[in-house]
Amino acid sequence: MRFIRVISFIGIILASLLLGCQSKQVNELRAHEITSVSISESAGFSNFNTEFFITYEDENSLAFFEQLFTHAKKEQGVADMADPEYDMEVLYSNGDRHTYYLWAGSPGNQSVLMQLKDTHTIYTTSTEQTLQLLEMLDGN
Repeated sequence: MRFIRVISFIGIILASLLLGCQSKQVNELRAHEITSVSISESAGFSNFNTEFFITYEDENSLAFFEQLFTHAKKEQGVADMADPEYDMEVLYSNGDRHTYYLWAGSPGNQSVLMQLKDTHTIYTTSTEQTLQLLEMLDGN
């Protein structure tokens, strides 16, 4: 009987650890509070363009990008993508700088993000977030 309790306890601990790791993976795009987001036309893979045509620093835009990164869905498998449309730099309150490739979807479709440091993984947005992203990109 004691053996069953010990095994059950170990199972609960392992399940908790796995759930904790899984929760971290969902939000791995969002490190800390975002302080600015800058976007440029992409020059293709491995050529990050720092000539940004827009930088977002206002509260509403930053709140949108916080939600975009928080709810982006990590897609499993190897990503075989066409050249990106945009390059995006995100600055965080702790001083970190993360860079992404961005494919803005058409209305009714998802958009795709890819970290420059991990080009084998993509993250997709909701179709609603794509609409708001397109409005922001068109309004610059």
